[in-house]
Amino acid sequence: MARVNGQVRTKKMRLVGWSIQPIIMADDGENLTPINVGATMIPATEWDDFKSGGDERALEELRQQVEGAAS
Repeated sequence: MARVNGQVRTKKMRLVGWSIQPIIMADDGENLTPINVGATMIPATEWDDFKSGGDERALEELRQQVEGAAS
């Protein structure tokens, strides 16, 4: 890396992953209550799979974690 006029310059930039912060609410039919969950890291090589249904699988995994914590 080199600095030019105070800015960092690189020969190339590489995306290695996405950090996704889900915002989840418990819905009892009348109220929405926030449920704190951590961010999910999606490697760049898996991003297309995540967009093509992986988000639904991730949501189901979160649902199972929340229901397990409530038991």
